[in-house]
Amino acid sequence: MVPQPKRVWVPPSRRLLAAAISVVVLVGAGCSTNSVKTPEEPREVLSGTVIVQIDEFPEAVTRLAEGYDTPPGGRVRPETIEASIIAEQSLESIVAFRVACQWFQYWLDTRVLGDGEAEATARTSLEGLSDWPIVQRDGLVPFYAPLISAMIDGDDAAIEYHLDVNCPDVRLELPGD
Repeated sequence: MVPQPKRVWVPPSRRLLAAAISVVVLVGAGCSTNSVKTPEEPREVLSGTVIVQIDEFPEAVTRLAEGYDTPPGGRVRPETIEASIIAEQSLESIVAFRVACQWFQYWLDTRVLGDGEAEATARTSLEGLSDWPIVQRDGLVPFYAPLISAMIDGDDAAIEYHLDVNCPDVRLELPGD
């Protein structure tokens, strides 16, 4: 049989005193409940981190998408991204990823159609993908490098696989769909 520790009885007045001291220590250390941010307070929660609220989501997607060139007729549609409370930098990563998906799909479509000029435009855009600040910030150059190589090599199957696995709804953001 394992011996059980004896419980020491502490009078209620001492428990209240201990709780009061804990609150005083926490408040003195700057841990008051008043420092908790609520959605109604400023959008900057952590130093430099802007939070996008659900009611701001469509406008934020549209604004962030304006920073990227899409293929002819392409656009990032806010309704194709699940709305959530999210850091603006994370949302920009999603937007940039969707734009990259559109360029890969556009490259593949123009290649199949035999439109050399449009294919060259897509290729130029995709070859510059590793230079996008967001791609560099998020450390995605190693993710895109094999895809860009596959495009340069004309490996349609590798690009189709990427689109099927990572960009299944990209067609919703391109013309004709």
